[in-house]
Amino acid sequence: MTDETSLNDVFRFVQLRPRRPVDEAQPILLVADTPLVKQLAGAGSVSKRVATANAFLQSATIHGPADLPLGTDIVAAIAELRGNAEATLEDLRARLPGLGDARSARDFPARVAALSDLLLASFFASGGFPEGLRALQDLYRVYRLPDALSPDGETAHPPVLLSDYLGRSLLAPQIERKDESTPPPPLPATAPDQGRQALTVAITELLRLDRRELLEQPDANGGAREGSIPFTLTTKARRNVSAPTQAVLQRQGVDLAVTPIDTAVQRLFADKWRLPGKGVHWPRPVVTTQPGVTLPPAPRQALVQPAGVADLLVVKQQIKRYEGAEIAHIENVLIGEKKSRAHRQLERSEETVLNETESTRSQETEVQTTDRFELNREASRTVKNDHKQGFGLSLSGKYGPTVEFTNSVVIEDSSSSEDASKNSSRYAKDVVSRSLERLTERVREVRTRTLIRETEETSLHELDNGGANGTGKHINGVYQFLDKVYETQVFNYGIREMFDFMIPEPASFFWYVEKNPTLDVDLPPAPQKLELVCPNASYLEDDLAFALAAEFGAEIDAMPAPYLLIAAGAKHGEDNASESGQPRGVQRLDLTVPAGYRPLRAHARGLALSDDNPVIAVAIGSERALWQPTAAGRVAMSGGHTLAYQPALYLYLAAEPYALSTDSKLGVSILAHETATWSLDLVVVAQRTDEAEDRWRLATYNKLRAAYEDRVREYDGKVAQLRADAEARAERDNRLPFGAPPATNRQTITTELRKHCISMLTQQRYDAFDATRDASPPYFDFAEAVAEGAYIRFFEQAFEWDQIQYVFYPYFWARKATWVERFSKQEIDPLFLEFLRAGSARVVVPARPGFEAAVSHFLQTGKLWGGEGEPPRIHNPLYVSIIDEIRERTGAPRGEIPVGEPWDNRVPTALVLVRPDSDLPKWKRTAPKAWEWVPDEGS
Repeated sequence: MTDETSLNDVFRFVQLRPRRPVDEAQPILLVADTPLVKQLAGAGSVSKRVATANAFLQSATIHGPADLPLGTDIVAAIAELRGNAEATLEDLRARLPGLGDARSARDFPARVAALSDLLLASFFASGGFPEGLRALQDLYRVYRLPDALSPDGETAHPPVLLSDYLGRSLLAPQIERKDESTPPPPLPATAPDQGRQALTVAITELLRLDRRELLEQPDANGGAREGSIPFTLTTKARRNVSAPTQAVLQRQGVDLAVTPIDTAVQRLFADKWRLPGKGVHWPRPVVTTQPGVTLPPAPRQALVQPAGVADLLVVKQQIKRYEGAEIAHIENVLIGEKKSRAHRQLERSEETVLNETESTRSQETEVQTTDRFELNREASRTVKNDHKQGFGLSLSGKYGPTVEFTNSVVIEDSSSSEDASKNSSRYAKDVVSRSLERLTERVREVRTRTLIRETEETSLHELDNGGANGTGKHINGVYQFLDKVYETQVFNYGIREMFDFMIPEPASFFWYVEKNPTLDVDLPPAPQKLELVCPNASYLEDDLAFALAAEFGAEIDAMPAPYLLIAAGAKHGEDNASESGQPRGVQRLDLTVPAGYRPLRAHARGLALSDDNPVIAVAIGSERALWQPTAAGRVAMSGGHTLAYQPALYLYLAAEPYALSTDSKLGVSILAHETATWSLDLVVVAQRTDEAEDRWRLATYNKLRAAYEDRVREYDGKVAQLRADAEARAERDNRLPFGAPPATNRQTITTELRKHCISMLTQQRYDAFDATRDASPPYFDFAEAVAEGAYIRFFEQAFEWDQIQYVFYPYFWARKATWVERFSKQEIDPLFLEFLRAGSARVVVPARPGFEAAVSHFLQTGKLWGGEGEPPRIHNPLYVSIIDEIRERTGAPRGEIPVGEPWDNRVPTALVLVRPDSDLPKWKRTAPKAWEWVPDEGS
């Protein structure tokens, strides 16, 4: 549907549609051809590029919005409109009447380039950023407003929300780097179907031109004007056809000077559907990557400061033994008693999904055919009687010279009689077609997915103290908890600079992984989201509809053709009909106009046999035309007759208020004079209405949406089944039935705490580490890998992570919504259980000797390696040998000095042991004055 309303004199409407979202795939580019861009491109390393940006910021002439044209006015207008979620670019422009003059100034491009360089330098620089950087970014976006506003203030495109436009990314120009690797060449992309798209654009443009004032019109009698063909584009209108459309017309062999516009559109429409359609172009996630190496930005203000300098005292412990602890349970079996206890654990889950769709459609159409035979008899009788009777008697006499007489009697008798009888038969066939069609369509889809997961574990515990198995006395079984006993020792590693961290919910990532397990499942590709290309019915076009139908397996109807031809014919006369006298005839036709179309124009061609000057009048609604053949449009026949075949009649019907809802009747009246034998062929051109196109869009979108939802349900069912199978396999395999070893849990704890500490130091969440690119196979960017390697090495080597010390605080320091699951969490390893339940943790990490100045420099300036940006060489005191890193990770001695005497540390466990006899455990002191107890060996 075009943006313009159709030129219907009776039905006019405006369709309201939601604002189109801003295309995030088109960020706002910074100015590319500036001296700063060339300097950054010529920099051979990251440190040189940072130095160039820092020097530019120090010498910049722009320090804030006040240094730019209308800067303060634009910032104030944006601040005023930010609170209005519906504010558009037109609202902003209305508050800035001088924006057009400012953009027309001679020095405006230079000012925009200077602002672009300032923003580009702010990205690469390590400090000295200008104040109000966000306001400067908004100013640049306003300066680069698209020319979508017409001079009179009306928009040429749908209104764009101000918040969406200000949210567009600023994309730096591509800077070629000497130190950047070249990625593998991309796969050749399939060229889009330009021919089909060009035909679509041409059809849309011609439909907009189908207006009465742009077409050649017939004369007052419905005939063609001299030198023109009715319903073709006027000369002026043809000049306004765009060049691409003219190229398409020329390629398809369509000449608008001699081809009526509806015929031209129909030819292009037919040619379009002969071409193969294209698939759906699914948008890919937009990843706006800045040129150069992307590393986390330097923290604006350090959140962590050294806690001080002190001796690094590390507490080490080693498990020595297990000892019996308190009694867990006592089982008593009396003499002659038999106990049998079966433990059955069953876990069962069942899921059933039922989808049912039922559609019933009933259509009844009646078409009745009636044949009528009429016999007309015409009789005439004429009787003439002429009776003359006479007899001849003649007397004459003469008396003298003056009297003379004559007497004559004539009797004549004549009789004539004439009888004429005329019989004419006429066969008339009236068609009121009658048929009965009943179509009932019922679609019932029932899909049931039953997923049953059942795990059953049965153990039989039987005690028999009777009969042949009896002992003759009572039996007592004592179950005793076990404690782990560690030997603990404090070691002094010398003077260190300490950093103290408070980490909230240190096991948060472990909880996330537990709730979102990663299973070894080869999942099928998920259906593409329909909303990506067609959020609602207003976005639907015919090409997109058929591509989506093929994608989702939907059955849809084709879009109604732009024009429809309704043909009808009328004739009069019988074989050897006489043309004597002044014959005349009249006929009435009722043409059915399909729903969704309106009659637009008509043309008629006639044939008539006459011995005079025939005239045929045609009336369609309020439009009339006279068919009056000229001498040039006749062929002489025998008997003084002529066959007339010219001219053609043309009628424009757009002014008539015809019904547009259901199938309507279009009345056609035909009156002929001075011809008894004639035939008239009539063709009515009906145009598709905007309402019909909207109905097609809505109906098609509903079918596509239903098919898409079916594909989503199928995909979800497959994924659920695959996941259930994978979970069942994992449960069967159960590679770690007793949990992970405590040493593995310790490594997990220290890794998570190290991640949190580095994140607090750098104030980043590891989003910028993307040296490896997704491809087949994956590859990594060389320059990105080098820069990220320098960043990683600094934080891995600047601290002695193997000497990390931590204390976990209880669950109630976590989010209150997680209290229940933390409190009820169970784990065999007590330290790991404390980690999982912890609401917060205190972590103390020492800086590596010699790195104190480098760490302090980073906290103050955000620069790594003392401002060098690159790892030190071997001769540098900060260089850490890889052998030293391996020794630290494997726990090799490092000259630590024990402090004080070691002591035993008991840690309770959930393990239970049955004592070999029924004696109760006892403990005793190791010394009378010591508060240290050990199990009594005699017990």
